[in-house]
Amino acid sequence: MTDLKKDIEQLIENKEFEQAIEKLLQLPNLESDFDALMHLSSTYKLLGQWGNAINYYQKALKLKPEDEFIKNEIALLQTYLNFEKLDIYASTNLNNDPWFE
Repeated sequence: MTDLKKDIEQLIENKEFEQAIEKLLQLPNLESDFDALMHLSSTYKLLGQWGNAINYYQKALKLKPEDEFIKNEIALLQTYLNFEKLDIYASTNLNNDPWFE
């Protein structure tokens, strides 16, 4: 393991996520480094940057297309994004009464 990767893992352990992302993005072979892509995805997820997390999970999925964990993470994050877009004030039927609309 390179010193840079050790530094990245230490930053993640210390919850210094922004610095970890900066270092991960500096890795020379990021697109072909499965572990780095997974670290980057999970770090974005921890920061609540779900769109970025999905993008890097999808890149990792290209390297391991049968990985069920990644597929589940992408589905979960897409659910988060859909929920985030939900506008509870779009309808005056806040009690979801079927007869009201």
